[in-house]
Amino acid sequence: MGVASRPLPSYRPAPTAAALACGLANSALLLPPAVEWLGSWRGLLDLFASLWTVLFVAFLVLFWTGDAVRSLLQPTAPSSPSTPMARPRRSPGLTPRWALVLLVVCGVELLTHAGERNGFLASSRPTSGVETWTTADGYAVLLDGIPAQGDGLFLLPMLNLFLDDGPPAPSEFDRRAGHVYLVSLLARPLGTYWSFAAVNLLAWWGAALAVWWLGQRRWPGSAVPWIASLLVATGQGFLFMGAAPQAHVAAYAAFAFFLVLCDALRLWTRDISLRPWLSAGWAAGAAGLIYLVNLPCLLFLWLYSLAGLTPRRLIGLILSTLTAFALVSLWVLYGRALGLGFSGGNNDLAGQAIAGWLRVLHAGPYEIIGQLRAGSVRGISVAAFYYPLWVLAVLGLVVSGRDARRWALAVLVAGILPAIAFSTRFHLPRLAYFMYPAVYLLAAAGMQALARPLPRPAAVTLLATLTLGLIALSNLDLLGIQQLNLWFHYSQGNTW
Repeated sequence: MGVASRPLPSYRPAPTAAALACGLANSALLLPPAVEWLGSWRGLLDLFASLWTVLFVAFLVLFWTGDAVRSLLQPTAPSSPSTPMARPRRSPGLTPRWALVLLVVCGVELLTHAGERNGFLASSRPTSGVETWTTADGYAVLLDGIPAQGDGLFLLPMLNLFLDDGPPAPSEFDRRAGHVYLVSLLARPLGTYWSFAAVNLLAWWGAALAVWWLGQRRWPGSAVPWIASLLVATGQGFLFMGAAPQAHVAAYAAFAFFLVLCDALRLWTRDISLRPWLSAGWAAGAAGLIYLVNLPCLLFLWLYSLAGLTPRRLIGLILSTLTAFALVSLWVLYGRALGLGFSGGNNDLAGQAIAGWLRVLHAGPYEIIGQLRAGSVRGISVAAFYYPLWVLAVLGLVVSGRDARRWALAVLVAGILPAIAFSTRFHLPRLAYFMYPAVYLLAAAGMQALARPLPRPAAVTLLATLTLGLIALSNLDLLGIQQLNLWFHYSQGNTW
């Protein structure tokens, strides 16, 4: 008599990846030779947290990829419960009053952090210890007589090109032409400084509205979208970059817009045509003309699409990726024909970072651990989002629904991977800040979980207290406390 075969026990990729990462990270602490920093609990915990993060991301992507391969090999099998939503939930309309509130909050935050109070500029002064080669005013340039972060000087040749005020001239920011083009649309009426600031303000406001929309979609009927959108309007990364003549705020907004577009296009409907995938690829490529936003966009698209992967969806992913890189490459070809350089400085950082990781991986386990110590992933992550946000976000991840958890994890991994990749060259929390849609939404979900068992008056009081506390934390620089700005500028490293 044959023995009936039993199905293999199911597993949950995220908890399994977390458990495996915990065990391997603990074992890896035994590999380095005896060094001074391993003699302290802070040194051990810092390395453990960085190892755990990298291993968790690696295992999670591996498990998701394995599930995708099984879906492709079994095309007739029913859809997995973890398949992203096929029927998007109808999002309630955004009230004009709340949209106005968000605009006012973003505007007030930008104005109170403008000029010499801008976090990027203030943290570049030699007394901060981050940029010791700068003058007493920091790494600054005067735009219309107003102090601004110094990299704005390198954007002026391209701005003049778009305004037809000068010939093409190569710079370190040739790849960020999309951002400068947006600035050029406002430069005549507003002037140079305030045109940069206005683009940042509109992008900042748009990012808050986009996070509200995303929250209504995956945490409907809750306070999550309202709290999360307010956290965006007062977020550390936006405050730091808001008045800087840089592309980062527009890039952060572009990522949130891309997440909204993917849901609006219903990309994860099983029988969808390939046209929406081409639209998503075009959007990712357009975002890549602002900054390196095409990387987190495409990473998210692939990661979230792995659940219930079908041949048609795989073709769509490939078309999206090719379209995105084709658009960015076409700008490079056209720009070089105009006389732009696309070389030097920031344009070469990606290649240098990849080459650094190849050297580290070739050198073996000791060198890998040494790199994770030197470029602390924990330090980068906590500099982007301080501890209270991470504690609340972890709680929010636990209590959220299945699709919301997977979506948030895909956003988190898509945001942290570029920061990890660049850590051999620079330790940049501003790259890790691309995780903000997931972090703020999960933190809001964690806050609501804490308030849910309480009576309504107490719950409202708790939510208001936690929200105001996080807002106050982001604005400590207005009291002269620049520590969060210093860490956001160039990571807090191994410091706790």
